[in-house]
Amino acid sequence: VASEPPVKFAVALEPQPATDLLRATWTVDGVTQLEIRDVAGQLYWDQASHPQTTAIEIDTQRLPSGAYTLVLHRQDGQAVVQSFMI
Repeated sequence: VASEPPVKFAVALEPQPATDLLRATWTVDGVTQLEIRDVAGQLYWDQASHPQTTAIEIDTQRLPSGAYTLVLHRQDGQAVVQSFMI
């Protein structure tokens, strides 16, 4: 059984570094879960997303200063990780 190749998609995060709000946009449908994790992998935030959504604004005021990753999980099992700073 041949598997489909991974779907390529881009994620844009702004502003960098984030202060009060992080805007994330991505180029494909099918993102169903988003997470923010620190460099040690600790989960700080997660939210379900409608598969047709391609942008979100995240309140980052409560996150301590440091390096984080935004993880976008697709309904087909693929995930993409994008780093950002607070």
